[in-house]
Amino acid sequence: MGHQPQLAFPLWARLSGLIAIGAAVALFADTFRYRNPKEMLISTSVTLRKLFGRKPIGQPAGRDEPFVVSGPYRYVRNPLYLGVVLIVVGLGFIGSSVVAFLWAFVLLCWYWFLLIPFEERELFALFGETYARYRQQVPKLFPYWKRYVDPDGRR
Repeated sequence: MGHQPQLAFPLWARLSGLIAIGAAVALFADTFRYRNPKEMLISTSVTLRKLFGRKPIGQPAGRDEPFVVSGPYRYVRNPLYLGVVLIVVGLGFIGSSVVAFLWAFVLLCWYWFLLIPFEERELFALFGETYARYRQQVPKLFPYWKRYVDPDGRR
């Protein structure tokens, strides 16, 4: 078997991996408070079938979930993707693993350049200007202190 390159992180840095994984679990739990996991799986499978099957965007095709801007969706448009990246980065810190960090980078590129742009075209086709306003206000993948303000000006 081949040797996997390892990093030499100090204990405090390795423990930060647990913090990253804990943050991801909390993010998942909060997301599931606002969106039904079954609906999310259906939505994801429909989107992936459209992406890989080159099917038309904008037709619900099994997607009937509402547009959600509550909970973590007020701060980041893709909280589940952020959670997955946090888990892989956390595993990289815990295991001092170069391979895990490379996978995190691959996932980040997959989400940022392919999957999220595709999903956003579909969400714009499904929800129109409501989604366009949301997209202008809320960051794609990495939250900062900006958050969604609905058209009535409420936060």
